[in-house]
Amino acid sequence: MACLWSGVAVAAQKSVSFADGACSGRVWFDPAKTDEKSLRDTLALIYDYTLSAAPSPSFPNKPADMGRVNAAAYAAKCARIEAAAAALKPLDLPGAQEFHAKVKDAVADFCTFNIAKLKAFATPAALRDFTPAPAACASYVDALEGKGDLPAVWRAAVAAGCTNNANPQACAARELRHASVPDSAGWMRLYLITHAWPQGERPRRRGGARRADPIACRSLSAPEAGVRGRRLNGARGRFTGRCSRRLRADNGPARMLSPAKSSSADRGGRVPRRPNQGAP
Repeated sequence: MACLWSGVAVAAQKSVSFADGACSGRVWFDPAKTDEKSLRDTLALIYDYTLSAAPSPSFPNKPADMGRVNAAAYAAKCARIEAAAAALKPLDLPGAQEFHAKVKDAVADFCTFNIAKLKAFATPAALRDFTPAPAACASYVDALEGKGDLPAVWRAAVAAGCTNNANPQACAARELRHASVPDSAGWMRLYLITHAWPQGERPRRRGGARRADPIACRSLSAPEAGVRGRRLNGARGRFTGRCSRRLRADNGPARMLSPAKSSSADRGGRVPRRPNQGAP
């Protein structure tokens, strides 16, 4: 399949442009062979994160702000994104339906996870709503509810969270100073919900603990907003999250996909990896 840069003339009947924030491009196709709506939906599924990635929540920075958290507003945003992702009807390419399902699943997991966290500032028991590993998190939630030793759980969480820091002692000192400030319990709850509750890894719907930490709940993996290293493999080409993109839109001759004046691609067609992007 051909992937041609801007300036190369290719006869085609119609084109569709797309962009992902890092670079832009254009797909040329034959409307008699390829449904335009399905093509647009395929491009949106891969590149338009406003349609296929969950919104990032806004967490409070101090105990006084915990009462202002609006979990319902965030849930409404998630519902709109989930509906938009579900409405996409991508091209019938190998693996397209599986990829679509993976995107929808990632959005749902991320939203459920963060809705539970936002609700927990008012009602800690809401953390139990995120169900992949409720047993592992029981003692953690108990401490937030006042049924366990909150300071002990908090100190253990700080120690675990600072283990891989460049300066573990300084990291721990920054947090542990809150033990002697007004509303120390509020600072402890804020840290436990915002920072200690599992962060930064993919969810495990059916799997068990990944590693043993001082806080058992930390073995639960947290979801991402979308699918890392997005890629949809086709029969003769693939979409990727990079600028050197290829797509065979039709079953006939290959059409052109040209990154339009992208700052991410050099003349050799090589592109740097986008920040926080997974392996292709």
